[in-house]
Amino acid sequence: MNAPVLVINCGSSSIKNALIDSADHSGPEVWVIPTHEEGRIAMETHLCVENS
Repeated sequence: MNAPVLVINCGSSSIKNALIDSADHSGPEVWVIPTHEEGRIAMETHLCVENS
């Protein structure tokens, strides 16, 4: 199973306007590859939110 990768387009002037997971841009990218522990925490958080 492959870990998810979050790609943020850093070509915008602020992070709130950055494009997440977009391939149609010309600016630089930051690839965020979560560790196993971060993935486990994200999955637990997602399950807690879904079940609340």
